[in-house]
Amino acid sequence: MASCTPDPARKDQGDGGFATAFAMAVSLAIAVSAAALVVRAETDLKAARSAFDRTAETYALDAVQEEAALELQAAPQGALPSVSTVSGRRAEVTLQIEAGKIGAANAALVPDEWLASLGVKDPSGLKAKLRAARASGRMSLATLSDLDPSPEWRACAADAISVAEGGGPPVMGADPPSLTLPASVRLIATFPDGWTDDRIVRLSNDPQNPATVLDRRLYRRIAAAPACPPQPNLDRPDGTIR
Repeated sequence: MASCTPDPARKDQGDGGFATAFAMAVSLAIAVSAAALVVRAETDLKAARSAFDRTAETYALDAVQEEAALELQAAPQGALPSVSTVSGRRAEVTLQIEAGKIGAANAALVPDEWLASLGVKDPSGLKAKLRAARASGRMSLATLSDLDPSPEWRACAADAISVAEGGGPPVMGADPPSLTLPASVRLIATFPDGWTDDRIVRLSNDPQNPATVLDRRLYRRIAAAPACPPQPNLDRPDGTIR
């Protein structure tokens, strides 16, 4: 009768615990991979939801902008409503006439004191960037905002400087410009949750195409915008530009 006692001379009997350790290592690797896949899936899901939300806000704010353009075309001399409602959502709408702003060609001539009031630490450097952006033809709402990290500059620069080539050096004591079609204007539509559609448009008398979009910036405002200082006057009483 064969003996069931292991032969200590044989080296192929049992695994000495190595198979168990290998199995644990494989199981751990599979678990780590599975966890990584779950994290990746959650990240992709968040990104997809963010993209969906952005797309939804884009279309909703586009409807607000279209409504505002139609109202301005119907009564350009009238005041634009400060609040518009589209599909049950309320949005604040702000109108700025580009002709009353400093033109891109003169943007680098703004006084250092005004730039300092916007939190700009290096006025000379910012003016060099303004000249470079103007020369390259890449002046836009986004470009203008990104020229300096100061929150005041980012929030207020486009209120005083036109990126639509519609402005010039403001004349001291001049009356505010009136809205006469065709005209370049800045329309800012903001939902209460901070989503903002900031665009420069060219208003026309064409009922089928009331506004041509010249520039557009879509973003979400997290905090309240800082108060902006008065727009600088580039003209001295003697008529020279400082």
